[in-house]
Amino acid sequence: MLAIARAVVSELIQIQGARRAMTAIGMLVLGWLLGLLAPEIVYKIRTGRRLKAIERGLLAEVRDAALRIGLAASRIDEHLGNFGRENLEARRKIYMNFGNDNAKAIENLDALLAKSDADLALLKTNLVVAASAGLGLRKQRLPFIDSKINELELFGELRMSQLLDFRAQVEQFNELVEDSRMYFKMTFDVTGQNHAIVTNNLTATYSNVMKKAENVVTRAARIADLQL
Repeated sequence: MLAIARAVVSELIQIQGARRAMTAIGMLVLGWLLGLLAPEIVYKIRTGRRLKAIERGLLAEVRDAALRIGLAASRIDEHLGNFGRENLEARRKIYMNFGNDNAKAIENLDALLAKSDADLALLKTNLVVAASAGLGLRKQRLPFIDSKINELELFGELRMSQLLDFRAQVEQFNELVEDSRMYFKMTFDVTGQNHAIVTNNLTATYSNVMKKAENVVTRAARIADLQL
């Protein structure tokens, strides 16, 4: 009986030893695998962080461009004689959706929107300017998007196509701004009937700039997941 007990104990000791050996081997294999995979894991973590940082930069530039171009559209609309409640509400929406630290501007717009239609009509009369007056429109650059143009594919096909489309719309906006500058300069060089023609071209170009600006804002809203 004693011999049987000793045999059982010996067997258990051997089994435990085998388990310890297997555990040790498993830990060695796991350590080896982690050694192989660690650089790849670190790379993916760093890449993920970098992509998030780039995306934040891209979205910030899109929002800033949309704010500037959207406000330009509002100025043009006002210049074309459409100052009023609708124009003010559109400008307020631009600040709300794309602006940062614009509480004062929104406060001023709210004060105007609180005025009666008669008061707004009086303000509109005081704001009337000559059709040939210049607005000093500025082109909008996208230096960050341009610098990351070869990395946009990393964000997926949809986001890449949205950003490329936005960039193209801004370029078209800039071309129209350049046209408006050309016609504005021409108003100083011509007289009579030719001056009237150039002035009409300037007004038409301002209208086209405004429409293109609205397209830019719409694209920016899609990228920023806003509902306009």
